[in-house]
Amino acid sequence: MRHRLQGYVTGSEPDLAPELANAFDLDAWREATPLRFFGAGLEVTAGDLCVALVHLRPDGSEETLARLDQTGPGTAFSPPLHLPDLAGLLLPRIERVAEGTAFDFYFGTDDPARTPHLRVGLLLESGSAAENQALAEAFGALAPANGGDELHPVLFAAPPAPEGAGIPVLTGDTSPGRRLYEAAYGALAARDFTHVCLGAAGPVPAGGHAEGLARLAAFLRFAHPGRRIAAPALAEGQLRFGHRLAAPAEAADPHLALAADAPQVAAASAASGARQPDYRADPAGWSALALRDLHAAGLPAPGQDMAHDLRLAAAGIVTTCPLSLWQPRPADPRPGGAAAIKARWRALARAGRLGDPETLARDFGAAVTGAIDADPATARDLLAAMAALLATPARPALPVPAPEAPPEELVRALARTAAALPRRLPARAAAEAGAEQRESAISAWARRLAPDALPGPDAQDRALAAAHLKLERLRDEMHLALRDQEVRMRALLQRNRLDDPVRTHADQDRASQLALALLKNRHAGQRAVIVGNGPSLAISDLERLGDAVTFASNKIYLAFEQTSWRPDYYSVEDSLVIQNNRERIAALTGTIKIFPDNMRLFGYHSADTVFAPFIGPKSFDDPLSDPDFPGFSDDLQVGLCWGSTIVYSQIQIALFLGCTEIVLIGLDHSYQLPSVRRDQYYLHEGEQNHFHPEYRTMGEKWNQPNLEVLEVSYARARDACAARGVRVLNASRQSALDIFERAGFDSLFPPRGEP
Repeated sequence: MRHRLQGYVTGSEPDLAPELANAFDLDAWREATPLRFFGAGLEVTAGDLCVALVHLRPDGSEETLARLDQTGPGTAFSPPLHLPDLAGLLLPRIERVAEGTAFDFYFGTDDPARTPHLRVGLLLESGSAAENQALAEAFGALAPANGGDELHPVLFAAPPAPEGAGIPVLTGDTSPGRRLYEAAYGALAARDFTHVCLGAAGPVPAGGHAEGLARLAAFLRFAHPGRRIAAPALAEGQLRFGHRLAAPAEAADPHLALAADAPQVAAASAASGARQPDYRADPAGWSALALRDLHAAGLPAPGQDMAHDLRLAAAGIVTTCPLSLWQPRPADPRPGGAAAIKARWRALARAGRLGDPETLARDFGAAVTGAIDADPATARDLLAAMAALLATPARPALPVPAPEAPPEELVRALARTAAALPRRLPARAAAEAGAEQRESAISAWARRLAPDALPGPDAQDRALAAAHLKLERLRDEMHLALRDQEVRMRALLQRNRLDDPVRTHADQDRASQLALALLKNRHAGQRAVIVGNGPSLAISDLERLGDAVTFASNKIYLAFEQTSWRPDYYSVEDSLVIQNNRERIAALTGTIKIFPDNMRLFGYHSADTVFAPFIGPKSFDDPLSDPDFPGFSDDLQVGLCWGSTIVYSQIQIALFLGCTEIVLIGLDHSYQLPSVRRDQYYLHEGEQNHFHPEYRTMGEKWNQPNLEVLEVSYARARDACAARGVRVLNASRQSALDIFERAGFDSLFPPRGEP
């Protein structure tokens, strides 16, 4: 499956329910994404495991859809699942597991992503040093994976900047409004984010694990436009949302209801269709949306963060809270305290959504009454928030019970507030409705963050927002075009039976295996000459090789203009040579090309080339750390062992072809090294290490030869050939290599006309 949607986590905290932590939220994926078909995969690297896929329907009933059973290392997959036919939750339930089992379980899909090239700005309010470090570690763990280049965390912190955060930091205002401004129009606009995510450094989705970040990226990659994604929090073994799961009968207003508990998985499933989001009720929540939706709905003005939720809702942006984005951090069950409640009610009043006084009074009374016994602190917060909301210069605030007030005092305070609410609320609501921030949020933030900036009129700001929105729509069209192109390409690959990489590689290898079978022992009993490219190679000597079976490599074709000789066999195994000279090498004719098959990884797929399986060392950086280095093979159908030089590979090829004597020429085994290096490469400065003055161009990169490694490889080749009765002679006119028996070139290949 090409897209990984959700992996399995064991839960590092004892209070977390593994079933909820790993539940696949069918409702959220169906409502917020175009996903149609998906499935589950299991890869066991050690041990024994059986995982059941249990469908938990909204009515609480269960059905096992599939079992993934794997004994020993291997993989298992579920049948394809059709998301539109499913509702509720899908629970991966481990039915059997052996001690020491190592596995990877995941949900995935081959459906095309809605936004294939995702760039998410994680706009995080800085936490403690430990929380910042946890975030950096989670992001670092994700970076090597396929989503690592899609998530870009930025910390917002009050001065001074936190030390050792490990990720970029912007100091100053840390409010959601400022963070969104910087992403949409300010210092981060050039990052070209497709989505932005608000949150705190501490409650990283999935408990600080990279898995939580990967889940967030996967959901945003598939999400429809017009969807805001929010994260719930798990606390004390219960599912606790910053929004309520279902409306309590005694409190129909979602902005008065406390966060509801769902101690049972079935209860969460049954209520999943009734989620009414208000993520700002839980300050630990995460929220992400497409940048185009932010441009369409507008920014929150300074001090108006609460009102932004309502603005997004008015713009038709719907919030979805997948259960997969859990947060294992104990959360305050109260909705943000009195100040947060008051701010939310003021935002509702400004939007004209506070409701009529009678309904609000009834719901308010029910909420406070329910909290007096269960949570007196919440009851006091609600009373304090309403007292502050109803206060005017002409009518002072109602008295608020002390923090440790007994229940009977809270009841009396509720009676006073309930009596005053119908009289005072209409005037207060009218006053708040006229107090909406009139100036443009873009200009307001620009003036606040850059005092010297010229304030732009509202018309200019509207034009700026419209321009950004147009760009976002163009980018959205590009993503859709890329998705459609991917679908067409997949269909084309399927039609030509190229969609399965395993089968495609097998088809490619089948032709090479057949060719190798025909080449085996083709030159039994003959002499082989392996032509090196060192300075001692004389091009005129190539015409004297007679009936020998000849092997050459790399840029030997530079000699072709001066000789009619062509090698019988030609090879390349240096990635720089193949990448820099691919077209020239592919165009060579008159020789049989035998390459290790890893050259395909560097874009070389010429149809006239025979590819032998490549057998690499345990470590390319330090091959001598392996006492068994190098391997040696005389059967190319099994593989071609790497020895850090093409000569080593061609000795193996010569044995496979049946040659009983191998002569080396042009193998100088000494190098002039330039003064300039870049990473592990040298840059050519005119030094002459080859037979042709134009073998390398100025500044061309070339791999540093390691003579110690080469000599170990040559010694292994000498001994392997001797064990097979094959003599290897070094007939180079000039050579510092004393591993092989030396011979005179002129005595082996006398000039024509001489005996």
